[in-house]
Amino acid sequence: MKRLALPLLVCAGVLAARPSDAQCVQGARDEAIRSCRLHVVTGPVFAASRVLGLGGAYQGIAEGLAGYAVNAAAPAVRTPWSWEWFDYDLDASISIPTPFRTLDDLEYDGVAEGFNYSGFVFVTLGANAQLGPWGIGVTTDLSRFDLTPERGRGEESYRGFLSKTKLLAGRTFFDGDLVIGGGLRHIGFDVSGTTAAGETKSLVTVQGMAPEAGFLYRPAEHSFRIGATYRMAVSTGDSGHEDAAQVDRWWIPQSVNLPWEIDLGVAMQGGGRPLNIHWANPHDDREYFLEDIRQARTRRALEHAAALTATPAELREARKKQLDADEATIHAAEDREIREFGKRYARMARARYGQLPREHILFSLGMLITGPTANGISLESFFTQQVTRAGAVVTYSPRAGVETEIVPHVFRPRIGTYIEPSRFTMTPDWKAFRQHVTAGFDLNLFKWRVFGLYEEGTSWRVTMAVDVTHNFWNYGLSVGIWR
Repeated sequence: MKRLALPLLVCAGVLAARPSDAQCVQGARDEAIRSCRLHVVTGPVFAASRVLGLGGAYQGIAEGLAGYAVNAAAPAVRTPWSWEWFDYDLDASISIPTPFRTLDDLEYDGVAEGFNYSGFVFVTLGANAQLGPWGIGVTTDLSRFDLTPERGRGEESYRGFLSKTKLLAGRTFFDGDLVIGGGLRHIGFDVSGTTAAGETKSLVTVQGMAPEAGFLYRPAEHSFRIGATYRMAVSTGDSGHEDAAQVDRWWIPQSVNLPWEIDLGVAMQGGGRPLNIHWANPHDDREYFLEDIRQARTRRALEHAAALTATPAELREARKKQLDADEATIHAAEDREIREFGKRYARMARARYGQLPREHILFSLGMLITGPTANGISLESFFTQQVTRAGAVVTYSPRAGVETEIVPHVFRPRIGTYIEPSRFTMTPDWKAFRQHVTAGFDLNLFKWRVFGLYEEGTSWRVTMAVDVTHNFWNYGLSVGIWR
């Protein structure tokens, strides 16, 4: 059993370049794969359930861990319910494409009968921490699928794992109106197979990192947002190891390429609920509070000194004891207020958030632009060992979504749509696309403190989403706190 490592870094590469007369032309087989580059791009939206329900149009919203998928500024974007200097978020979601039918057109290559992408499961896990104007976090998207053609008993079967991990950090500027962020994305791809004899072998392992950067403009008390992110392309180079050209019957592409991407988006909200609420730093408010107390203590000290000066000498000692006792009482009360400032501030902020109107309608628009891959072939092309060219041109994927809250504090539905352009045309073709229709909702379930880990009154919700198009269905599910 041989194992190949294909790190997706410009400075590293492990695949060999073996001289060959075969060219990466459409329909060529076997050794021609060596002159091609594996184009790792998945057309359908695989993201958190809210993003899926909005048709992927989340670039201009970019809130929470869901925003990591589309906007690098998401870690530092404060939400209306974030009222403490330190805040955190945990999230998990799962989507299962076509559980009730065969999925054989995941890549939308137009092939009538391709690989059977059965057993496809997409899982998102993430954690985010915000400290004042800063934010940092990590998310991991894990895809597992059986790359199994129609086969009889005892024939070979293959399984793939695709992981996309992002480590991002961001900061707010101009009193929170502008958020800028960036970081690294780590991508891993592993293909393993089981032979007719039951032997497990690893064919290819791909991993590496690439930078990305983004911003979100969200002026306080206004009803719109604008966001964008740029992700740099990453590609392997030839290593010169001659024994890496072929594994068993599998010819390995000369390199692996993830093209550059540009994510653009805007969001607009109508109704009584504001979209952009100014986030006040509790540390700043605490400093203002402490300064008020310091000034009050200085003022009282001057007043006490003046009072003692005006008191006859024989009465000053008794007057001083009385003033000191009064000051000690006031001082102790102020100390209690300082200690309880954080809790009191959080209660006030929570009350202000609870008084916000729920009525709103949110419109979101997005555009994903994906760059080309020279001599690119699809993932399915690698498994069939027949060249199916992919990624020859720049493609554009417009997206749109609408969200509202029909039943206040209970039910929040959303719908969306996006165009999945074909990555398999050799020249720009505006007619080569699949139109996806998406829908989803948040449902408030019950209140639970989770054995005291969460605040009193914490409500939990379930989020569901569905994505439907020609020869493709995808279902999403996640559980979190109702906001």
